[in-house]
Amino acid sequence: MTERVCKWCGGGMVGKRSDAVFCSIKCYSASYSSANAERLAEYGRKYYQANPDYFAEYGRKYYQANPDYFAERNRKYYQANRELIAERNRKYRKANREQIAEKKRAKRAALNAKDPAP
Repeated sequence: MTERVCKWCGGGMVGKRSDAVFCSIKCYSASYSSANAERLAEYGRKYYQANPDYFAEYGRKYYQANPDYFAERNRKYYQANRELIAERNRKYRKANREQIAEKKRAKRAALNAKDPAP
């Protein structure tokens, strides 16, 4: 008698039903996901688009619950991309000098209005 093997992982099928194709639900799920990847991805995209408020709220809660993770992730990103970010900021400031100057003038005017000089 030949030993049966799992259709997904190739492992043994000892103690399984005679008509079993996969050794575990894990292998069955992996096989199904692989065979139906595009259909499952499309379903996920549609679900995400149909429930934007749910995902926005979930993201906010996750961000608030894991501040250390996000702080470390941001630190690593900025450290790895320091030059890129600096160049992007230089280009922005060069292209938007008037808007930046106007914001500074408005900010100074607002501060002067709150705190008149003696």
